[in-house]
Amino acid sequence: METPSFTSAYNATAAKILAAASHLFMQRGYRAVSINDIVKAAEITKPTLYYYFPDKQELFLQMGLNLLATIHDAMDHAIADVTSCEGQLMALATVLLDDRDGDMRMMRHEMEEHLSPEHQRKLNIAFQVHLFEPMRRVMQHGIDSGAQSGRSAAELALIFLGLTEAFHGFSHRHHQVHEEMHTLFFPVVFTPKTLVQLFLYGVAGNTPDSEIECSS
Repeated sequence: METPSFTSAYNATAAKILAAASHLFMQRGYRAVSINDIVKAAEITKPTLYYYFPDKQELFLQMGLNLLATIHDAMDHAIADVTSCEGQLMALATVLLDDRDGDMRMMRHEMEEHLSPEHQRKLNIAFQVHLFEPMRRVMQHGIDSGAQSGRSAAELALIFLGLTEAFHGFSHRHHQVHEEMHTLFFPVVFTPKTLVQLFLYGVAGNTPDSEIECSS
C-alpha cells in the first residue's frame, strides 16, 4: 500500500504554517478556521501561505499527514524497548491520550465533511498505515504470546483505538473545569494505566501480579 507522505522538503516557514493550521483545525474544526486565521496565527502573508499550499483542503491534508506521521514516530519510539504486552499498550496509550492536538475522531469527521474524495483517500491510507497498523502489530504480539485471545488483532486494535479516542485529552480537560464541576463529573484522572487495564481485564478488577512478555 502506497502511503501518502508529508513533504519533507518543506522549510521552516511551511512547518510554521502547518503547526499553526494544525492547532486551529484540531481546536475549532475545518469550517470555523479561515485562511486569514492561519495567516495571522503563523505570522505570515497570504501569498506566502499559497506559495506552499494551493488551498485550505490541501493544507488540511498535509496537516493530517504530518500529524499522523508524527504520532506514528512517537508510538514507535515509545514501544521500542518495551517487551511486555501491557507495557507496550501503556506506551501507545500514553502517546494517544496525551497528544492535545491529536483528536483522530475530530480529524476523520472533518475530512469526511469537507475534503474531496481524493484527499479523503490519502488520509484514510495514512490512518491505516500510521495509526492502525502499529496497534494491530502490538495486538498480534499479544495474541502470539497468549496474553490476548478471543478476537483478531485487527478487532483488538479497533477496540483499543476506540477507547483511546473516547478518552482523548481527558487528563487535560478535567483541569479546565470548575472545581465543583470536577467533583461532580470528573472525579478521577483517566490515565493510560486505567485505560490499558480496562482494555485487558475489563471492570472485574482481577489483574495479574506481573506483566506478560510479548513475543519478539
